[in-house]
Amino acid sequence: MEAYYLALAAFGALMAYLTFREYRRRRIRLSSLILWEMLWVSITVFCLYPPLITIAIEALNVALPVHLFSVASILVLFVLVYRLYAKLEELNKNLIRLAREVALRQLDEEQKS
Repeated sequence: MEAYYLALAAFGALMAYLTFREYRRRRIRLSSLILWEMLWVSITVFCLYPPLITIAIEALNVALPVHLFSVASILVLFVLVYRLYAKLEELNKNLIRLAREVALRQLDEEQKS
């Protein structure tokens, strides 16, 4: 096994641990934990068992391993961008609601005084 496979496997395992720790501290949600753990465990498993890469390449009918990783990386990035967009929309909605509540409270206070 090549040294970079071991380094990537160690990186994946470390990131899986750090991600789980963030979940335990309630800094990320369960859905985020599942998404990230799937990514880190996949990296770790593929690095510890390189023949799985060959099996995946043959099963998906991909010409080169780099094509498989490129497509997978782009798909992961699309998922992350979508999740960020959805979170941004949720935050925007909450900000508008909060601004309305503050404005109504200030209006009530001005009318009372």
